[in-house]
Amino acid sequence: MKLRRPPTKIANQLRYGSIALSAIAALLAGGLVAQLSFRALLRQTILLQQERSQAAAQEIDSYLNDFQNKLNYLARTRGFTDLPSSAQQNLLEALARHNEAFELVALLDNQGDPVVTASLYREVQLENKRERRLFTRTYQRKEEYIGPVEIDPDLQVPIVRLAVPVRNAADEVDGVLMAQINLKFLWVVAAHAEVGQTGYVYVLDNRLRLIALSGSSPESATLEDLSERPFIAANTSQILSPTREFLGSYRGLRQVEVLGVTAPIQSVPWNVMVELPTAEAYAPARQMAALLGGILVVVTAGAGTIGFLFSRQIVNPLNQLTAAAARIREGDLAVRVKARSQNELGSLAQTFNSMVGQLKDSFTALEAQNAEMKALNQALFESETRLTQFLDAMPVGVFVADRDGRGYYTNQTAQHLLGRGVIESEKVEQLTRTYQAYLAGSDQLYPRSELPIVKALRGSSARVDDMEVRHRDRAIPIECFGTPIYDERGEVSYAIAAFVDITERKKAENILADYNRTLERQVTQRTEELQLKNAQLASTLQQLTATQEELIQSEKMAALGQLVAGVAHEINTPLGAIRSSASNIGKFLQQTLEELPLLLRSFSPEEERQFLSLLTQAFEQHDATLSAKQERKLRRALTRQLEESAIAAADTLADTLVDMGIYENIEGFLPLFQKDNSQYILEIAYKLSALQRSTQIVNTATERASKVVFALKTYARYDRSGEKILTNLTEGIDTVLTLYQNQLKQGIEVIRHYDSIPPIWCYPDELNQVWTNLVHNAIQAMNERGTLTIDVSQHEERIQTRFTDTGKGIPPEIMSKIFEPFFTTKPPGEGSGLGLDIVRKIIHKHQGTIEVESVPGTTTFSISIPIHLPEK
Repeated sequence: MKLRRPPTKIANQLRYGSIALSAIAALLAGGLVAQLSFRALLRQTILLQQERSQAAAQEIDSYLNDFQNKLNYLARTRGFTDLPSSAQQNLLEALARHNEAFELVALLDNQGDPVVTASLYREVQLENKRERRLFTRTYQRKEEYIGPVEIDPDLQVPIVRLAVPVRNAADEVDGVLMAQINLKFLWVVAAHAEVGQTGYVYVLDNRLRLIALSGSSPESATLEDLSERPFIAANTSQILSPTREFLGSYRGLRQVEVLGVTAPIQSVPWNVMVELPTAEAYAPARQMAALLGGILVVVTAGAGTIGFLFSRQIVNPLNQLTAAAARIREGDLAVRVKARSQNELGSLAQTFNSMVGQLKDSFTALEAQNAEMKALNQALFESETRLTQFLDAMPVGVFVADRDGRGYYTNQTAQHLLGRGVIESEKVEQLTRTYQAYLAGSDQLYPRSELPIVKALRGSSARVDDMEVRHRDRAIPIECFGTPIYDERGEVSYAIAAFVDITERKKAENILADYNRTLERQVTQRTEELQLKNAQLASTLQQLTATQEELIQSEKMAALGQLVAGVAHEINTPLGAIRSSASNIGKFLQQTLEELPLLLRSFSPEEERQFLSLLTQAFEQHDATLSAKQERKLRRALTRQLEESAIAAADTLADTLVDMGIYENIEGFLPLFQKDNSQYILEIAYKLSALQRSTQIVNTATERASKVVFALKTYARYDRSGEKILTNLTEGIDTVLTLYQNQLKQGIEVIRHYDSIPPIWCYPDELNQVWTNLVHNAIQAMNERGTLTIDVSQHEERIQTRFTDTGKGIPPEIMSKIFEPFFTTKPPGEGSGLGLDIVRKIIHKHQGTIEVESVPGTTTFSISIPIHLPEK
């Protein structure tokens, strides 16, 4: 029986609706892609501006830190003001030669008078600085000083003055070391920052004066006041903020509309401004929008055509089904629909009568499944978000690649170290070029086959520490670990690489290598003994390096990283004294060995006895410490005494005698001083006494370095036996305080109240981690200024330890959360929030308790540990 074709109104709606939906979907998708692309390009332009300003600010900060560190290194040398003026002159000239930016270096005494000055470019006459702010702030307040930017009247370039307090042998502030720095390097930094074709960079000080501008020269600098410029006046508070970057669109320095961003310089209250005209900044985004618009028109037309063709494949079978349904409604049960294919439309005719009931049941089951799937998706999203937060909080870079070698994920630390995030289109073969990974100390890209992540993709773990990632302004040495991740079939599905910045460790190794090479060339038999001690120091540092791999994932590794700068400074100070003394030993020893035999042969027996007596008295006076005022008084008295004995060049001989520590009972030496070559005789005696003083300085510096290294070695030692050890708690606390000595001595007074307590059975390495966390938190809470009191006492069968600081205290609203894991009030990247959680777990492991009491100005952590025998 032939079917009559029914009306096709629904079929037409389906046909035209399919075409319309295809076109709408294409339009929506294309519009969304165009909008996201436009925003992405704008965001990329803004991020590039921020990177340029931050890079310039960091480079300027690095320059200024280097100048200030050189001054501090020299100024903090104990007894610098007590050195002979010739030695002070030599040290200042060496500092001036270190960098051409040092226009002038001068040492002022405690009255503000210049003692010695050094300049490689001109003769300098300094007046008294007693009433100047440079002297009063540095000497009286004992703090570092950075002056305002000025135009040097002779050089006609911008300069800035730095000053630091100087200490005598008694570790008392006894003068000021000042330096005048020319700021030509600002133009070099500005020239390095490429800001498109028409952009530019300039630097403002805290008075909103123009210090430097790219495209100009230092000689043309005028320190123009920009505070009245509209864009500066409207955003002064944001521009001068030391912690917040300013970003905006405005009419810039050259009176055109620009996209501007500022970055603060950490070491000085200056700011770097980067401005790019908006016409250039937005040009790529506008071109992209035009291109996407054209593509959208073509895609829409294609989608309409495909929708029309697709609708025909559905409409024809529906027409047949509609005709059959109409006949069934009329009661013709003999009608049959001839299905042309074995698909859902063909089976629809056979199950038509039961479809409504089944469809209702199916919808009910589907709604239940959708609700369950939505809950599972929400839980998965929350889990992924929490995992991402944990990874971003880690101070270790994390890079994940899939089984095909494509980048999958990087955390914030990795993006900071690598300079960029994941580029999904690039495979592992391109990683070294993409992230500029080089073999340390060479211009060769790191071998791809040796990359830890490549080895991890092959199924093996690996570790390297000879890689460095190079950015435009610096190179970062890193230590990298690669580990494979397997799926349920035992095949590698992902590879993960974890890496850390080891710049400070490499610097320490380089300093130690330079020091050893210098000793090998300059030190004789006496310095060979010192090389043995330095070899022991190198061995200790190597042991510390070896333990780093075991501690990298623990809170103790974070504590060691925070201590590196302080320990390096505590070691560098005695190393500098050893280096200087070794140089004096080598120079004076060579001269005296050549000249002394000739001199002794020229003496009569009586003159030889007087000469040896002079040396003996000089050796006995080596510990005497005199102020500059006392030295001047003694020189005048000795000069008068020598002149009364008719001795030539009395003032020169008096200077040398005072430097040797001889200023009393010189009557027995007058016959020597009356000889024609008296100055030569006294010079040989001075060099011999200087040899003894240099040897004593070397011994003292070696003992000081050994003490710091011993404390660091004690702290870093890890007991793998897993058994408790009989230990005195106060020894571990003192070890931690020794390692934090550099931070504590800047302004924190440590008060120890130790009762006589017995040794207890414990895990000393884990308890050292407890003391480290509590001391470090106290230093941060007090902003490195205040008093830390440590009480240790015995109460019945328990040892109680109390750490009390005078910091700002813990707010009551967060008191109950401080022991929770991952809770922290520190900025991202500065703390993981695990410190106090680990402390609590270690104390509980010892069957002890920890409590905290805090009000503004006083915070006390109390720890109680039982005294008992080790567990069997």
